[in-house]
Amino acid sequence: MFINNCRIITVNILKAGVTIGFLLVLLSLLVPFTSQVDGQGQFLTYRNPDYDIAIQYPSDWTVSEDNLRPHQVVWFSAPEIEVQESSVSTVIYIPAQLGIGAPPLYSANMSIDQFTDQFLNETYSSPSEYRIIESSNDTLNGMHAKKIIMYEYVGDRTSKVMRIIGMQNGTAFVVKYMAEPGQYSTYLPIAEQM
Repeated sequence: MFINNCRIITVNILKAGVTIGFLLVLLSLLVPFTSQVDGQGQFLTYRNPDYDIAIQYPSDWTVSEDNLRPHQVVWFSAPEIEVQESSVSTVIYIPAQLGIGAPPLYSANMSIDQFTDQFLNETYSSPSEYRIIESSNDTLNGMHAKKIIMYEYVGDRTSKVMRIIGMQNGTAFVVKYMAEPGQYSTYLPIAEQM
């Protein structure tokens, strides 16, 4: 979703000589560009002109472009959750994240299936680090894409992951939504909205 350009309506009030349109322009400069989406709260727009990417994200999610792996562009993280496990133990975790990457194609003539297989082989050091539970054709911003739902087992952490991989002009675009398995369905509508 992208923010539409604001329309400015000008109405002259003859007696006062004040243009309401001028006031609307002034007000629009003072209010940040946000949009209300399904009562979920305010959404902001992230833009990266280097990759021609624009994506809306919830205003209470954090955005990170720092300390990323090669070819990762941005990560969005849901607000941290704090769980009191006992009187002396508290666990704080990020329940869901969405990331965008733009790796180059391994070969100019690769199909989406070939790229996906190669990408998974290079992303995981062992096939035991993931289990695909669903794979289907999809679209990503008009591009032919592959959608993969999987479990990811990295270290002592298990995540449920949805990846959408599209290819265009020699670059692959990879969107990764990941969440704690028990939180996956809760945050999935937000990830799909993004």
